[in-house]
Amino acid sequence: MWPVISVGPGGTLGGTLYLDTPRLRGVINATGVVLHTNLGRAPVSAAAASAAASVAAGYSNLELDLETGRRGDRSSLVAPLVTRLTGAEAALVVNNNAAAVLLMLAALARGREVIVSRGQQVEIGGSFRMPDVMRLSGARMVEVGTTNRTRAGDYEEAITPRTAALLRVHTSNFQVTGFTESATLAELGWATGVAIPDVRLGLRRGRQGYSAGSGSARARLRRRAAAKSGA
Repeated sequence: MWPVISVGPGGTLGGTLYLDTPRLRGVINATGVVLHTNLGRAPVSAAAASAAASVAAGYSNLELDLETGRRGDRSSLVAPLVTRLTGAEAALVVNNNAAAVLLMLAALARGREVIVSRGQQVEIGGSFRMPDVMRLSGARMVEVGTTNRTRAGDYEEAITPRTAALLRVHTSNFQVTGFTESATLAELGWATGVAIPDVRLGLRRGRQGYSAGSGSARARLRRRAAAKSGA
């Protein structure tokens, strides 16, 4: 073994590490949380682990198109499976929810408005704060409702022709109890055609498509904006 002495703050010895000793090890999950981020999220099946180990032990076609012999796209290996499973038009696998939200908003809402409840302005694992993620995406955050109560009408009143999406954030790390109310955004998105990115589930499609759309949905938005301005 190759020992390494770790030095802590102030020059204190922090113990001995061994470079040839694996840092990851199996543990028992007794937390009651099945998909636990700190414990590696979801365990894979023995068959999947064996297949991954077999491929990882050598070279693979990770970014190689076997038909043309040219460079391929690594996302093409998994995207068809995800779209078939979910019914989505396209799919992209990323490391975490913060990355997924950032990419969704950058693609669908850059320079436009995204409506989100004040009760969902949360900080998720890894110190990712939703207002910061939205700012980095280039979208303009529009807050509605209050910390404990946000109704469907709050979202509807905030919709303008510049609205690109209604963002729903799952408050998985805490609970607000008592005098509370939350809107059913799926019903609102179906009626207006405004896209609903969900931090847990990805993008939910409204009846008219992934944005404020066209036709009757866009006409409703124009009428609502005109009514607000007194036109």
